[in-house]
Amino acid sequence: MGDMRDLFKAHREHKQERHQLKYSENTERVFDHFGPEGMHWQWNSDKTAMMFREKGKPKVDFFPHTGRWKVGGPKQEVLSGGAGKFQLWYEKQ
Repeated sequence: MGDMRDLFKAHREHKQERHQLKYSENTERVFDHFGPEGMHWQWNSDKTAMMFREKGKPKVDFFPHTGRWKVGGPKQEVLSGGAGKFQLWYEKQ
């Protein structure tokens, strides 16, 4: 029974490390492209989402730890693909 517990613990730790790496990479890429907080975006209260609120563009929340973004408005949708695809998508809006 202890072996299964060790496997699940190792899996959980690996998943947390992967999420932290993804968070760091996506956050850095958004910083490099859109500039520091306050120019085109703001963090939400617990720093899990970058909120983009530019006039003339849709309201978007980008989640760096998953690489997904949620588009607000009358037709809400969730898209994915990481920071690179988000940048391309947001520039076209």
